[in-house]
Amino acid sequence: MFSDPLVQRMLRGALGFLASGAVIAVGIALMSNLSPRHQLTAVVSSFLLGGALAGAWLASTIFGTWRPASILCSAAGFALGGSVFTILTAAQAKSSELMLSAGLAWAAGGLLIGAGFTHWDRSLLLVVLGPMAFGAAGVVSWLVMESTRHPSLSLAAASFVTTVLGGTLFSAAAALLKR
Repeated sequence: MFSDPLVQRMLRGALGFLASGAVIAVGIALMSNLSPRHQLTAVVSSFLLGGALAGAWLASTIFGTWRPASILCSAAGFALGGSVFTILTAAQAKSSELMLSAGLAWAAGGLLIGAGFTHWDRSLLLVVLGPMAFGAAGVVSWLVMESTRHPSLSLAAASFVTTVLGGTLFSAAAALLKR
């Protein structure tokens, strides 16, 4: 089952997003030790770093090479989706507003991520699948956040779930389209 090259690419892509999610979760967990002035900078930096790692890993897994567009668009997409979600969480938005905004913010981030992996000589399907995968993961992250009571832990867990779930769905789609 795992000897199929397609399955191996999917698993390697998922592992990259797992590592990226860990980088982001650690950055968010360390954020609580900083002054409020530096917390947003730490969050954005962790999403940029985690997004760049995910973009580089997935590009090398799917395309066999690092593509600067994939790395930059992934970093920007993660920073957009994660930062908006974090800001809304800090503003203590209502549950329904946070769920809708989390999905929309991560969908916008997924649009950027999908654009970074699209080759203009083939279908633009990844531009559609990116927002779908990350938007759905953003809604799931809201559910994780609602079920976790510790503020820093809930934000780290929600960001980790979004990164891993959205990234796994997106990397599976990218691997299937590359086939």
